[in-house]
Amino acid sequence: MLTFPFRLLSTLAFALFCYSKWVRRAVAGVAISAAIVAAQHQDMLQALAGQDTGHGSLIRALSAIAGG
Repeated sequence: MLTFPFRLLSTLAFALFCYSKWVRRAVAGVAISAAIVAAQHQDMLQALAGQDTGHGSLIRALSAIAGG
């Protein structure tokens, strides 16, 4: 169940998103950046998504983050 402060903050964030073109541009920029990073690091994305059903998926994800 969502608490009142969370509902209030989410309503405020939604109102700012609808009202301000700068907030919409910032959200779009973050979404595009996340898509670019995900495309560049497919192995890390798959390991974090849990598509690899072994105990080593977390270790592979951490290794990909560390650059190994």
